[in-house]
Amino acid sequence: MIRIKKYSLVNFKFKGKYLIERIMNLVSPEKKLPNNYHPYGDSMFWMLSPECALYVANKVRNDKRFLKFFKYSWGADEFVFSTILMNSKYKERIVNNNYRYIDWSAGGSHPKVLGKNDFDKLINSESLFARKFHLSKDSEIFDLLDQHLTS
Repeated sequence: MIRIKKYSLVNFKFKGKYLIERIMNLVSPEKKLPNNYHPYGDSMFWMLSPECALYVANKVRNDKRFLKFFKYSWGADEFVFSTILMNSKYKERIVNNNYRYIDWSAGGSHPKVLGKNDFDKLINSESLFARKFHLSKDSEIFDLLDQHLTS
């Protein structure tokens, strides 16, 4: 969770930002979440019921300290929703599955680009969504998926 306890200027565009960021983190205390919240991080892909979406929207709209905490955090999108919901009455209703088919077998920090050879794995998974496709690398997968979904 160091990503949210330290200050990050990655989203700003000015010369010397990483030096300033390093100095800020040397002289500043660790950031602490307001409301005695415990931080949670997870995928930035999620599905919310209307009730949960409204709860998150109201929290973000009305709790300026919470929003300010994440303003200078790297990858805040992977923490905001999870932290709000896991510190709420909805905690017990959360299903830890984003129903995304993502193949990380390529190694590195990017998922494999899916193609026609991945079709069987895709349709046999319980996933509702998939990542990552590239039209110019393998357009056949789109035709196969269209045929499968319309048959």
